[in-house]
Amino acid sequence: MSLMPNKPLAVVVVGNYAADGLESMLRFARCLEALLPREGIEVVPATPELKWGKAFGPYRYRGFPKWLGYIDKYLVFPRRLEKRLAALRMRGPVVVHVLDHGNANYVPRRRQEPWVVTCHDLLAVRAALGQDTQIRPSRMGRIQQQAIVAGLLRADRVVCDSVYTQNDWRALQPDSPVDHAPVVWVGLNHPYRRLDTAVAWSRLDAAGFGELRSRPFLLHIGSNQPRKNRDGFLRMAVRLAQTHEIGVVLAGPDLNEALSRQVAELGLGARLTVIVRPDNDVVEALYNTAHALLFPSHFEGFGWPVAEAQACGCPVVCANTSSLPEVAGDGALLHAVADEAGMVDSLIRLFDPAVRRGLIERGLRNVERFAPERMAQDYGEIYRHLVRGSERGADRR
Repeated sequence: MSLMPNKPLAVVVVGNYAADGLESMLRFARCLEALLPREGIEVVPATPELKWGKAFGPYRYRGFPKWLGYIDKYLVFPRRLEKRLAALRMRGPVVVHVLDHGNANYVPRRRQEPWVVTCHDLLAVRAALGQDTQIRPSRMGRIQQQAIVAGLLRADRVVCDSVYTQNDWRALQPDSPVDHAPVVWVGLNHPYRRLDTAVAWSRLDAAGFGELRSRPFLLHIGSNQPRKNRDGFLRMAVRLAQTHEIGVVLAGPDLNEALSRQVAELGLGARLTVIVRPDNDVVEALYNTAHALLFPSHFEGFGWPVAEAQACGCPVVCANTSSLPEVAGDGALLHAVADEAGMVDSLIRLFDPAVRRGLIERGLRNVERFAPERMAQDYGEIYRHLVRGSERGADRR
């Protein structure tokens, strides 16, 4: 591949199968697609289309429709992608960027252009190897993780979104070249910011959650996955409620059966509000009005909610595990996951206006590290470096 100075670098951004509903990955794609053109890079989106997955009814990520979706993802899409690449090669330099390491098996064994994969975490990979990451892979899941690792090894760069994930990769692949897995912190993929209090409450009023203004509330953003520790969050909420009038908000999927039973056993029903898959405007309003984000996760590859909350001036109390200290910086109160009493004590301290104000200010400074523009610049440098290296190799041949 020869570099054509008059032709912009084209980056094929390989996104996720939209029907799977991985909202964070869809937002990551939209963010990069919007920012890379500012770096002089032509963005070419490429995602598997939903066709076979809905051939016999609505698609869902389980059972027979899930297997039909694999036809769209792993049989139809790679062929379509190769045709797209063949046309782009005629125009100038090309890099392929797979945005989700879960799709690393797209990386071909033989390729003409550099391939980059963003690795958000290796928790499922580690679980497949028998390590405890609060994930329970099936037999098929273990096979899939092996294919993902093989794809990552074929990639020209595995870009880790935290030093924690980078260290995981080096532990799993100690012979991998040092520059094979650089770190690029993911930027905030929505412009979360501080809002006027009246604006924030007007949004919650419009969404039907205006009753939250009746008392301070604790916020958790996340799924029902065991590693997210929603059960620990609920226990701490009850503990805090013994001494302080407090509401409880869970934002994400609806409660599963086990968590519903726990809520009933803890007697939290009257205090609890579950907001199922809120949009960005509602999430931003929640961050701006919450007493604190309580994020006691066991494992994270990055931990977007911590940075999002800080950007909105929401105090953060979180676990000191995995990537969370790296992301939180000095803008959060951190404790061991098992130290639920300590987390509750920190939540109580945040009723002190001086403590609260100081933590908010540190959080706002900390979150400047995660400017999406900086992320786009870092990726641009990686793409261009790979193209130059590919050019030199082509010249030698």
